[in-house]
Amino acid sequence: MKKNLSQCMMLITAFVFMLPSCSEDEKESIGLTPKNVVLKAGDTIKLEYGATCTWTSDNDFIASVSNNGMVTANHVGNTFIKANDDLCEVKVSPVYDLYKEPCIDWNKTKSEIINMYGTPDLEDYNSISYNTTNTKAPAVVYFFNNNKLSSSTVMVDSSYLSDLTAFLSERYEYAGYSGGTYTFYRNNNNGILDMGIGFKKLSGYRLYTVMYIPSTDVKSISTTDYTEIVKMIVTGR
Repeated sequence: MKKNLSQCMMLITAFVFMLPSCSEDEKESIGLTPKNVVLKAGDTIKLEYGATCTWTSDNDFIASVSNNGMVTANHVGNTFIKANDDLCEVKVSPVYDLYKEPCIDWNKTKSEIINMYGTPDLEDYNSISYNTTNTKAPAVVYFFNNNKLSSSTVMVDSSYLSDLTAFLSERYEYAGYSGGTYTFYRNNNNGILDMGIGFKKLSGYRLYTVMYIPSTDVKSISTTDYTEIVKMIVTGR
């Protein structure tokens, strides 16, 4: 009897050791890989997940994902791609760095903008402007309505038109050209536009004026005539 019991225990022990074990590496392979990616706008990458899953993106405007895990970088920014509840952080970085984008916090007052950027080079009741050390984009102008930031304008040397369109295209969606104005937009990932960007040639100057405006004013971006006030700022009058 003892012999039979001993033999049974030996068989059980041998059977247990024969069972396939799941290593830490194998466990990891079931999850989403890679966990972090850095792409340029227009780049793609295939993510892997070792099981059946549903693929989703937290922000399709920045990066979208197909039903087989192919990620497409759409615009500059950060978002997460999900495979079920597993996450991959996606950073879409810019190729073009033409200028530092202006403040677009529409709740800012004139005094708050001045606190952020210092004493302006020019100021009147509804606007302030700053000269920059960037020869490609030599000035930034902030406009106010009821003491709240209503638009931000960057002046760009007209010889950098191709760089300007590429700079905006990798950050925003191109909407079209009308009335001498190139128009772009940004949405909030629900198909709702939350900001518009328009640029056009400043008559008589080797400059394009690039205006950022909130969604409430986007429809008027191609017809808004801010040319004269910008000319006054450029000439210091």
